[in-house]
Amino acid sequence: MTNFEKYLIKTIYTKFGKDNIFYKEDKRAFNFKCCICGDSHKSEHKKRGWLYLDRATPLYHCYNECGTMSAETFLKKAFNIDSSEYKKEYYTFKNKEEVIEKKQENKLIEEFQVDKSWKQITDNYQILNYVKKRKILEAPYTPKDWKLYYIDGKFDSKRIIIPWIIDDKMKYWQSRQFAKDNSPRYLFPKNSQKPIFGIDRLDSNFPYIFLLEGIFNTIFVKNGVCLGSCSMTELQRDILRKYKDNYTIVWMLDNTTIDKTSSDKFLKLINNNNEFNNYFVWPKEVKVKDPNDYVQENTCNIFSDENFLKSNVCGQDKAKVKLLFKKF
Repeated sequence: MTNFEKYLIKTIYTKFGKDNIFYKEDKRAFNFKCCICGDSHKSEHKKRGWLYLDRATPLYHCYNECGTMSAETFLKKAFNIDSSEYKKEYYTFKNKEEVIEKKQENKLIEEFQVDKSWKQITDNYQILNYVKKRKILEAPYTPKDWKLYYIDGKFDSKRIIIPWIIDDKMKYWQSRQFAKDNSPRYLFPKNSQKPIFGIDRLDSNFPYIFLLEGIFNTIFVKNGVCLGSCSMTELQRDILRKYKDNYTIVWMLDNTTIDKTSSDKFLKLINNNNEFNNYFVWPKEVKVKDPNDYVQENTCNIFSDENFLKSNVCGQDKAKVKLLFKKF
């Protein structure tokens, strides 16, 4: 049990009292009256709020009005507790369990196994059609024999499971929101560091590595690799340092020419980054959000074109100038 989970349990028992909480052990779930919507106005005995600890990250779901949200959002909405308050408490624990937990969080799992709850996407026509529409199964830079899965459950139903196959092993995985609800868009396994998807399939004849956030874009970009975020972990940084003498390492975020939010996000990355200071700056004539959107709308894939890719790579100063002088 993580210290954040301990904090959650301590908080709900303090706020609601032990007699007002039902614990379902097989689901690691706590049931109580939803204090956000007030739950039932007809019956004071109904309890339709559930805090689930058996997910990749803790989730709260109200079966009355509030829907699904992260545990962090639940703390904020229910008790006005923000992250600075609970992080200060659960990061300052000094007991032996905390030391062990930190070591577990820092380890890299050698290989994950397919969970028994994962189902083949061919078993669900909605997800299969979604994947086909986005041309995911046609992408040129996927691992060999790559398979996608999905999970089907209660409020977190229809999440796509994306294995991170590296050196023919599932070194990591993520789940992606499919249904439009309040659940987190992406979830990752706990107690394992994030490797780099695609780092084992580089073409050494093209000396560039493109750093992307999402796998469904990465698999359409030559020498694209996925970080799972627009930031970088220490493990990922250490991995990339082994390649920097032979490759130009380039950040590729979503298209900054069509949206000011994306541009601001990219500019923040440039200002805060002190390593790997090369950036892919989208040409203004490309009017799609990301590589996957481009492939959906066109019969060709310009992100396989080496000349196109390297001609839009800029150093830090040039990238900043280009971004600052764009008009929206």
